[in-house]
Amino acid sequence: MTFNASKLGFLIAVLILITSLTACQPDRVVPTVASIESLATETFQTKEAPPAEFQQVQFEKIDASLSAQPAWHAVVTLSFDGTYAETNQPTNGSIAANIYANELSGEKRVVLDVKGDPFGAATDGSTVEGVRIGNDYYLVNQNKICAAATDPANRRITELTPSGLIGGVRQAQFTYTQREINGRRAWEYAFTPGNVVPPPLEIKANGGVTIASGTLWIAAEKGLVAEYQITFNVTNVVIQGSKPLTGVLRVKYELQETGDLFNISIPFGC
Repeated sequence: MTFNASKLGFLIAVLILITSLTACQPDRVVPTVASIESLATETFQTKEAPPAEFQQVQFEKIDASLSAQPAWHAVVTLSFDGTYAETNQPTNGSIAANIYANELSGEKRVVLDVKGDPFGAATDGSTVEGVRIGNDYYLVNQNKICAAATDPANRRITELTPSGLIGGVRQAQFTYTQREINGRRAWEYAFTPGNVVPPPLEIKANGGVTIASGTLWIAAEKGLVAEYQITFNVTNVVIQGSKPLTGVLRVKYELQETGDLFNISIPFGC
């Protein structure tokens, strides 16, 4: 087979041009090809993680940031089951507070339900209500009798706060577990026993408190605690003025709603 001289010359010229262009190319960094697994993990973590400022949280007072809401309603419960420390006699009881607050107008309503002998309640329990409207306070006692609360002792119920009843958590780290709580997307946070601020307790001689379990859920979009539950094993402690107790104390906080102002008015009969 023979080549036409002109065609051969053209082919040689093209080869020389290709060689020279290749020699002039700078070294290039070849992009790393990400694995399907790492891409899936990164996508999941970005989608499921709370906002960056809520990777770690501090709620030493469980109701921190609630005062920035126009209005809020929270339920706090302390439940005890065990014995009287001095006699080993079985006993149980609970304290539940429904707290409503209109922060914009300075109004507050607290409905306190107390059950059980440890907390001095009647056999069928007792309910009292405290209301604040501006600088005026009102108290409805267990007999449904309302009167103006003119001294600090009668204002204590109205001034109850969730953190004043149950404490909080100094520091907690988010996990990827999440669920909806009362219409809010919430993330679960992990914390160590050393970061727990316990409820107000008086520890008697040879007494003590240990933490059995606990969960903390944060509604990051609002920057609020959505739910908090913790269980304590207590030995020879006084809880909210009780006799010394030994047993299990369970605490629960749940934020019910925020936003619209509640209809808080002077109680009937005042």
